Amino acid sequence: SVSARVAELLELCQHSAQFTFGTAVMHAASRAPQRAHIIVTLLALLELARLRLIALQQAYLGGTIHVVVHADRLNGLPVDDLGAVRS
Repeated sequence: SVSARVAELLELCQHSAQFTFGTAVMHAASRAPQRAHIIVTLLALLELARLRLIALQQAYLGGTIHVVVHADRLNGLPVDDLGAVRS
C-alpha cells in the first residue's frame, strides 16, 4: 500500500539527505521491482512532497529524479501506529 511505502521511505529519509528515485525504488525491495512497486513508490514520494517533507528535482526531461529531504521537517513528525504520516 502507499501508506506502508511512505513509512519505508521515511526510514530512508532519516538516513539520507538526498537520494535518487532509483534508490527509493530499490529501498526495501527483496528482488527486482515490479511495475506496481515502482508506481507505489512514485505515489509515496508524491505524498511526501505534498506534505513538504521532501522536494523532487529533475534537471531535464528524462533525467534522473533526485529526492531532497527536508530534515528539519522530519523531526517530531506525527505518525500513527502503522508508521503512516498524519497530515
